[in-house]
Amino acid sequence: MKELTNLKLEGNVIKGVDSLTPFQTCPKLKNLNLQTLCGLEQNPICELSNYRENVLQHLPELYRLDGVPRSVQLNNGSELKANQKK
Repeated sequence: MKELTNLKLEGNVIKGVDSLTPFQTCPKLKNLNLQTLCGLEQNPICELSNYRENVLQHLPELYRLDGVPRSVQLNNGSELKANQKK
């Protein structure tokens, strides 16, 4: 799994970030989908508070989560807002 770069796990039963721990050993993993961009085929983890922040913190090598770049912050679960660096 050291060469794994993209992983689509939509529609599974992933309940928490602990289930994602094995992917910490995938140094090239950049894209992870746990739900579709429109929110369909969610894993139970997607319904948790601070889902996106927790997954990105647990897997810091990710560039995109659910098709959305790390640099984009989801506001209220639906609106996209680019992070502004000071």
